[in-house]
Amino acid sequence: MLNCLSVKTKDRTELLMGGRNMDNSNIIAFPNLCKRLVDKGLERLEVRDFKMAAELFSQARELEPENPDLNIGLVVSLVELNDYEEARDLCKELLFKGIGDYFHVVTIYLMVLLHLNEHQEMVTTIEALLEEGHVPLDKKDHFENMLHFSRRAIDEQK
Repeated sequence: MLNCLSVKTKDRTELLMGGRNMDNSNIIAFPNLCKRLVDKGLERLEVRDFKMAAELFSQARELEPENPDLNIGLVVSLVELNDYEEARDLCKELLFKGIGDYFHVVTIYLMVLLHLNEHQEMVTTIEALLEEGHVPLDKKDHFENMLHFSRRAIDEQK
């Protein structure tokens, strides 16, 4: 049985085995590694250790980049760490690729835009949603209220 140690660095992951660096192309991940990373990330979220949660979700994302659970966990971690720009970019990616529950992701995306004072993007997004007519009835009033708020914020900035 081979003993391996994965060392995470900023630039790369090195696999150390018997004191030698190995090429990552022949590495087989432990079974259920992504699920374990996501579970650990969720545990870290529960105890409000957002930095560690983000790290765990990011590692899991390297294995399964389209896993909706880990991506939502990562977005939540980023928001809690006040890294709104990265959270915004990840939400945009999830929406573009159709990863996760669309309205859950778009709701988080709008909240992040609000924190960033990106009211014009909020207006554009909400108008598109309402024009498509696919907004669930239970969310329609909420989206319309956010649209009015964002328009008012834009007018006040002028």
